[in-house]
Amino acid sequence: MVVETGVRVAPNPEAEIVEMANAGSFDLVVLGASNRPLTDRPFFGHRVNYVIENSKIPVAIVALPSRASLG
Repeated sequence: MVVETGVRVAPNPEAEIVEMANAGSFDLVVLGASNRPLTDRPFFGHRVNYVIENSKIPVAIVALPSRASLG
């Protein structure tokens, strides 16, 4: 298995992610999500929503628990 990563600077990051994902021979997009400070629940903003709605390949969202909830 080969994992390909990349770093790009773009004025519209969500559109850049979708363009790269849809143009390549990729199998999956993996996005990270931050947790809300008070509720410690994952926050999926408009950027994550854009990628989910416009990607032609599956999107996995990873939200790690905060340090406070780990004990």
